[in-house]
Amino acid sequence: MPTVGGGESLTLSGRTADGECGAVVDDCEIGSMTEQPEAMTWYERELVTALKRLADAQARLAALTEQAETSAAVSVDLADVERLRAIEADVAELEGKAKSRFGGSGARDKMAELQMQERLILERIGCADLAEACAAATSTPVEAVDATMLEFATRELADAKKNWLELQAMEIPDVVDEPDAEPDDAELAEVTNIDHRARPQAAS
Repeated sequence: MPTVGGGESLTLSGRTADGECGAVVDDCEIGSMTEQPEAMTWYERELVTALKRLADAQARLAALTEQAETSAAVSVDLADVERLRAIEADVAELEGKAKSRFGGSGARDKMAELQMQERLILERIGCADLAEACAAATSTPVEAVDATMLEFATRELADAKKNWLELQAMEIPDVVDEPDAEPDDAELAEVTNIDHRARPQAAS
């Protein structure tokens, strides 16, 4: 399992923007991994870079998906709202007549017809009642998402996830021990003395 610096694991679990299991990260987690960059190996730096890319791709796709879902909602026209208000007013007026012994049958039939019209309008605009229709009609419209942008963001997330998994699967050899430090002056002097003692004396 890959780690960074002091052994902190980079393997994180959760759900990505597309609903599949994978790494889910935020800026705080990435920041904690790069607090001591001088202590990181090249492999750890590659892991952090890949993780940043994955986090950015997830956030981008999630934002575009949410925008697409919001813009896909059927917009409500003010004329529909006014028609629903008129229907509710007519129904309220007919309720009293519907209870009358004389003419009640016609009032009930008219109420049923108006209520059917109300249901059809609500189904068409995708609202549950008049209050929801009023809220939808006065809300700020959301710009539709370009299908090309959504497709690119999906591919980028897939590529970033693939790159992250490939880095995790890499076999990294053990770190080679650093060479011994350079000998100090005392050690050099001792070596020099030994060399002089071992050298044969020149002929007289």
